[in-house]
Amino acid sequence: MTMEEFRIAVMMNCNPGRYRSEDQLIEETKAGNFKLWIESHCGGLVEFTTNTVVQLIRQSAKDYLLKFTHVWFLPMTSETHNLVSAQSQLASTCIAYLSFDAFFEGPTEDIYWFDDSLKYRDRLRHHYFLRYAALYWSKHLNMSPESVELLWHQVCEFAKTALKFLLSFQVSRFERYLCFLGGEVLHLVSELGHEVVVKLLLEKDANVDATDRDGETLLSYAVKNKHEAVVKLLLKKGANMDAADENGYTLLTYAIRDGHEVVVKLLLEKGANVNAVNRNGRTPLSYAAEDGHEVIVKLLLEKGANVGAVDRYDYTSLSYAVENGHEVVVKLLLEKGANVGPANEEAGRRCHMLQGVGKG
Repeated sequence: MTMEEFRIAVMMNCNPGRYRSEDQLIEETKAGNFKLWIESHCGGLVEFTTNTVVQLIRQSAKDYLLKFTHVWFLPMTSETHNLVSAQSQLASTCIAYLSFDAFFEGPTEDIYWFDDSLKYRDRLRHHYFLRYAALYWSKHLNMSPESVELLWHQVCEFAKTALKFLLSFQVSRFERYLCFLGGEVLHLVSELGHEVVVKLLLEKDANVDATDRDGETLLSYAVKNKHEAVVKLLLKKGANMDAADENGYTLLTYAIRDGHEVVVKLLLEKGANVNAVNRNGRTPLSYAAEDGHEVIVKLLLEKGANVGAVDRYDYTSLSYAVENGHEVVVKLLLEKGANVGPANEEAGRRCHMLQGVGKG
């Protein structure tokens, strides 16, 4: 963390509600004085490097502090019982910062992180804590079980300011080298895995199948980011799980490629199409077989996946399993009467070899 980021975080945490803008905070806390104040209060554990980065001097100090995420900095109150975690405080500080009026315009018009946008880069240069706050507010919130309840009102108020909320979405995606395609607040909280916030917004009649400019749905964000609780919630609300992208990939296929057994099972339990075919003629089973996901192959077979489907390359699921040496998957498919396909003589030869080994 840079000194400017650290200064803003510490001063906002020490004076909650005091600052209405970043300019006010910077004006009242001169960098030189802040540096001396930190060094004098941290007992020699913190240093400022030549590139203005603040860090703990010893790794042992960092390791020790990471063991204790509770009861940092806060005074005792009847509401928190002195057990509010540091993660909660950091989440609150980030949300408070992102709620500044300076961000009322919301995201810039950029879609890609590599666009040469002076407006976006200027925004980061002039708002020192924006990058950190956008990237980490949700992580701090998710790392502390009690955070959602304690910060419920603050999170809800932040979610209501849609443009500010979407700005944090844009920054978090750009800084992870992902494109930003607009969308609604729900897209952000689905991607970040905030089950409680998603539930609140859906109760306010939000569209469960809302899409961004690239056709991505709330469920696709949740599936691709492996947020099981949000996936389960969206499916319960009737989200469309069989919508395919421009290449014909369904969410079931994405979950299979990630090897995420729990999400695959959730989708199958809700009736996801196990025989959906993409532009190359491939089925979910072919990808599970190719990647050697034994449990997922079993789940798909139990749901009636077609073991004989042939893609545009004349490959079957068995062809992919044999080619990649997944013996257990090969045996599972053979038990269901699978064959390697007409144009895969080498795969057929290897399959017969595997069968011979199994019989031996």
